[in-house]
Amino acid sequence: MGKKKGKAAQTQPEAPPSRTKEEEMEDLLNEFRARVDEPLIILFHDELGFEGARQTLTGIAANVFMEESSGFDPSGLQNETADSSPGIVGSSEADSSSRTESRKGDGRSPSRLTTATSDADSGPLSPTASIYGGSYDGWRGGANDSPTDSCDIMVTLRAAFPGLKDIDIKNALKKSDGDMDKASDYLLNITYLEETSQRPKGVDGFFANGDFRPGSKRRVKNAKQKQPKTDQVPVSYKLKPLALEEDDGGGASSGHQQTSRSTLTLSSEDQRQNLAVILHHREIGSQSYESARDLFRRGRSDPLFRQAAVVYTERSQEHHKTARLHESIHSDSIVAGQSAGNKIDLHNVPVLDGVRNALARTQLWWSSLGEDAIRKARENPLQVVTGIGRHSASGSSPMYSQVGRALRDAGWKVQDGIGHYIVTGKKI
Repeated sequence: MGKKKGKAAQTQPEAPPSRTKEEEMEDLLNEFRARVDEPLIILFHDELGFEGARQTLTGIAANVFMEESSGFDPSGLQNETADSSPGIVGSSEADSSSRTESRKGDGRSPSRLTTATSDADSGPLSPTASIYGGSYDGWRGGANDSPTDSCDIMVTLRAAFPGLKDIDIKNALKKSDGDMDKASDYLLNITYLEETSQRPKGVDGFFANGDFRPGSKRRVKNAKQKQPKTDQVPVSYKLKPLALEEDDGGGASSGHQQTSRSTLTLSSEDQRQNLAVILHHREIGSQSYESARDLFRRGRSDPLFRQAAVVYTERSQEHHKTARLHESIHSDSIVAGQSAGNKIDLHNVPVLDGVRNALARTQLWWSSLGEDAIRKARENPLQVVTGIGRHSASGSSPMYSQVGRALRDAGWKVQDGIGHYIVTGKKI
């Protein structure tokens, strides 16, 4: 009997070892980092758990693969050759050089896969793929019934893209040699980049990829002399952190509302509801963009379809803006939960939200010092933690570089640290 019990004990399977949340998170990051933003992976894991997050991320990653296989160029320069396309420069969120600010280091490269094609008779693509990666081969096929007069083309494109400037439309027509269909591709990409805050600003937006061509040797010499020695491109932020400085003339209620949002920590239930709102508006926005592209394709033969495309484009933009607002609220809650006293922790949030929170909370800290703020700041400075970019493929943190640049541009006295900054006061 003793032997039988021993055999039974030997054949009993061992229970699988339990895994910590950190181990589950690391598995998800290793599996999906190449196609999904790290903050989004962390968000899904926190809200849905390991299995729920893995199922959701698998669907997102599949859509990303369709986007890449479609040949979509997020830089908006689809008329450039593949050899001249810029390579990847790391952020935890980038597909190409013009998306460096938000997507560095996810391991993706400009698509070299077979372009997915579709026509009027084929089944619809997924919302993400059809918006940002769907092919226009069916649209471009056959005779081009679009307006041929340059003035008519300008009027048509203005109506289709009311949110873009004339210089954008003229530049698109120049790059596409007057082809309205190719120009529409270019402008749709620009619209997407602006909605996701990924379009280069300032000088970077005008002279990308070495387009500046001086006309004389003297101008070449002057351009070289004026060229900065650093490789960094100046970044212009249009941020509205807190209205603390507006309290003098704008009343206390507005500043109090923005301060409350910046310091708000959402409960678990509120975070789940906020996540559901984000996914809802992203999905509807994607579907509206899909409808806009289909209507714009049909507008080749009937201008009324182009007018309908404008309506769907505006509707999509509104839904994406709403989703972005809720994403910012979630980021504010994360930063509020991680920060205390003289420390601001920007881990686990997108770069744009990290920069905004750094500026807002630094101003809050300075205002809280009251009288003799200069001495108090020097004796008890503020620490702004950004991380060192350990999870970035490039090995450097885009949050670190951009937060430091934004703080200095805002007039703060900043000392560099390893993965953090020390703010010791404000420049006079």
